[in-house]
Amino acid sequence: MQRISEILNQFISDNEFLAESINLEKIKQIWQEDFPPNLSQNISVVKFQSNKLYLHTSSSAWRKEVLLRKTEIISKINEKLTSVSIVDLAI
Repeated sequence: MQRISEILNQFISDNEFLAESINLEKIKQIWQEDFPPNLSQNISVVKFQSNKLYLHTSSSAWRKEVLLRKTEIISKINEKLTSVSIVDLAI
């Protein structure tokens, strides 16, 4: 007999949209907790799909900041994620 946690994990892994939604919420939480306030206030996490994280910036200057820190941002978030990894950013 399977445990309910095993059944739920199987259901989530079988449902790609649900899995990506859960991962998006995890990423948003990491974004708020682990990045400086000025970064998290001017750059928002919009979507996570097919290992690509979509961000929205408040200005072109912040867009350039994301491009300069792209590798750092990806690495920092991937350190905290366990079930999936970010491969690319889109702004």
